[in-house]
Amino acid sequence: MRKYAAARLPVNRFSWGRVLRPWAAILLVSTLAGLPACRTGSADRGAAAIITHPTAASREDLELAVSRALGGMPVRLAADALTRDSLLIVGRAQARDARGLPLNGRELGRPQHFRLLRHGAQCVLLHLETGKSRVLAHTTCRALPASHVRLTPKADSLRPGSRLR
Repeated sequence: MRKYAAARLPVNRFSWGRVLRPWAAILLVSTLAGLPACRTGSADRGAAAIITHPTAASREDLELAVSRALGGMPVRLAADALTRDSLLIVGRAQARDARGLPLNGRELGRPQHFRLLRHGAQCVLLHLETGKSRVLAHTTCRALPASHVRLTPKADSLRPGSRLR
């Protein structure tokens, strides 16, 4: 049996830890520096609010703002929309046949979310998916206490047939 001597390979002194450590520090510092900006950006938009005195003009104003946010599609909202909660969830109406059954079966489109905000003396409707907002000129609203605001919609509010709370 022959024995072979293993050739000695030079030891590589390169270490990824030395290369990545400065980049990790830069990334950490830049992330921490940007956190206060995120917080002030949401505070500048206003406080969550509800409509206090709904009128025909304020309802038309709300429907027009939602319709424009959805690309001009006609919308039909409940008379008490945004009077109890600052979150409005709008889903597509399904096309139905003469018996009332859905034509397309299951609807795959995602609902759109809107939040009513009070910014100074103005009521502002914020489309959460796009971040665009519209002032509701004919609407009066009041800010909600922070304890009454849901940050995200409840999971069951997105299911078809569930009641919005």
